[in-house]
Amino acid sequence: MTRFQDDLDFLAQFVDVICLQNREGATSAIVPQWQGRIVTSATSSDSPGFGWINRKLIETQHEHPQANLYGGEDRAWIAPEGGQFSFYFPPGHPFRFEHWRCPALIDTLPFSLTEVNDHHVHCTGRSRVQNHSGHWFEMELHRTLILLEREEVASALGVSLNNSLRLVAHESRTTLANVGDLPWTHATGLPALWILGMFQPSDAAVMIVPFRPGPEQELGPVVTTDYFGPLDESRLRIDQRHHVILFRGDGKYRSKIGVAYPRARSRLGSWDPQRGVLTLVEFSLPTTDLGYTNNLWKWQEHPWRGDVVNAYNDGPQADAEPLGPFYELETLSPALALAPLEHYEHRHRTIHLVGDVEALRSIARQCLGVDLSTVAFDSAAE
Repeated sequence: MTRFQDDLDFLAQFVDVICLQNREGATSAIVPQWQGRIVTSATSSDSPGFGWINRKLIETQHEHPQANLYGGEDRAWIAPEGGQFSFYFPPGHPFRFEHWRCPALIDTLPFSLTEVNDHHVHCTGRSRVQNHSGHWFEMELHRTLILLEREEVASALGVSLNNSLRLVAHESRTTLANVGDLPWTHATGLPALWILGMFQPSDAAVMIVPFRPGPEQELGPVVTTDYFGPLDESRLRIDQRHHVILFRGDGKYRSKIGVAYPRARSRLGSWDPQRGVLTLVEFSLPTTDLGYTNNLWKWQEHPWRGDVVNAYNDGPQADAEPLGPFYELETLSPALALAPLEHYEHRHRTIHLVGDVEALRSIARQCLGVDLSTVAFDSAAE
């Protein structure tokens, strides 16, 4: 892991970067040009940065025709990714990787910086986007990016955060607005907000996704696993005692999991014992099921029964090079049936904690419901 200041110096060679810093010296790097992306953060400028940065792609200074995955701990996409209402596969093209394209609104369109101060940044972008069924959507995205203080984090988590722990926490408030003349309906497809955090993998990194317990006939399956490659117990484990899904984040095997609304909780996280980093993610989860976009890469019988939470592990692909490697923690808004001039806000908060292991174990028990000593996989998977 490189120092945050080294990451900042690298980024500044290619794009304008806004650096926020709180009272304790925790800091985050934001690039408005990259759709208001929080690229990385750290507990201090001399500490390691937590976000994964695609230095190889950035250095080329060329736009990739499919997607420009520059990296970032908090970037905004729109869903669905697959299915008849996908925004990533042009009309008439099959759901194969060579046809996958990221819309300009969330990939190449520079956002306008509209406000910046010591604590937050606001930027916005607007574009016309077509889905796989051929329908057009006039969209406007607003991103407010906030660096939090220790007391705000403690209050949000409902835990005590003593000085044995160093931390950095940031929050995005992403708003999608219908700025066209027509309402967005189920018949033509609905978009959703999708926030993805890209982090540096390690052989020991484990993503931790809590779920609601209960019978499958009432709540459905605990986890969706058929996005990409098959998963066995060396990569995915369901801990029924603590009600958490454990998913390897080593960046060596392309795979993805998801949790649907009946099972979803508003927190997830990861633990990397090699680096001593506990990461927590919180997001705005509605109190009722409003329907979620299905992101599977196939024609869908039930396009509004998708996942609320996703976790992704990068790795080699049969038809393409690895994207990273990295792992991702992702959250989604409901499918948005917005009338003209209506909008919806999705909040996503990322918290990194390092320091005393016993203190980290206590926070993991309180926030994720699991003891960190129980989450390790038996051996590194290849």
